[in-house]
Amino acid sequence: PHRKLWLVIRREYKLRVRTRTFVLTTVGIPALMIGAFVIPVYLASRHAGHTLRIEVVDRVGGLGSLAVSRLETHKLPNGKPLFDVVGTIERPADAARTIRQLSETVRAGTISGFLVLPPQMLTRGGAEFYTRNPGDFALRTSLENAVTQVAVGGRLAAVNAHVGGLDSLLSRVKIGVVQINRKGETKEKGQTFAAAIVLAIILYASLLMYGIATMRSIQEEKSTRIMEILLSSVRPFPLLAGKILGVGAVGFTQFLIWALAGAAVVGYGAEMFSMFSTSGLHLSFPIGLWFWFVVYFLGGYLLYSSMF
Repeated sequence: PHRKLWLVIRREYKLRVRTRTFVLTTVGIPALMIGAFVIPVYLASRHAGHTLRIEVVDRVGGLGSLAVSRLETHKLPNGKPLFDVVGTIERPADAARTIRQLSETVRAGTISGFLVLPPQMLTRGGAEFYTRNPGDFALRTSLENAVTQVAVGGRLAAVNAHVGGLDSLLSRVKIGVVQINRKGETKEKGQTFAAAIVLAIILYASLLMYGIATMRSIQEEKSTRIMEILLSSVRPFPLLAGKILGVGAVGFTQFLIWALAGAAVVGYGAEMFSMFSTSGLHLSFPIGLWFWFVVYFLGGYLLYSSMF
């Protein structure tokens, strides 16, 4: 029985590993990870390494100098300023015409963009930043932080409140969560929760995918009457067990390849992302987490593939 079980496992494994679908998915998913994660982070990190020449259009009035001071506080990883404000326009007589003229300047490459502070910004409206390259999410975060401080300063000035010391007034209080475990204390920045979400999604998708693969394997043999020939030489239990273990071995092979590619992708992406990100969120996959991931994968796969 053990020899027949091994023959079924080997047949299922070789049959699926040699298929075009296995090769495409095994190679395609790491390529998709590179295209969806590494390339945008690489382009964003390159874009974040240059000082942006911008202009400020203050349609409110009296906020231009405050906007310049707020924007100049943002720095690049190399210590240079993120924004170089080359000029401010206070209360333009024709705002639409001014925006058209500055747009032509952006197209010509003289400046990288311009920030428009509309009157409704002091109530519930927002500001607008015109640029040719809007893909840098780190740039958007810096602009939103600066414009928020400008709006708060304008609201305080509107009620005749003193706006001096705006940095200390608006300084954000950060809460550090410390995880207590057997090895001591570690700073928790959301990495454990994020890693658990990622692994849960992988588990859910993989259990369905490989469980359905087992079901389809049996359906194909039933429809072609190969099952009748197999049952004449091997009992149902080793046949079913061999199919389940064979497809599971294919799944582990794919996971091993994906894990190696994912480790390289995440390692590179995290290093690049930390260069210009202030969120401080990093994924953490300790050894114990991988152990329980394997345990739950085996249990879930054996359960659902048997049901399928």
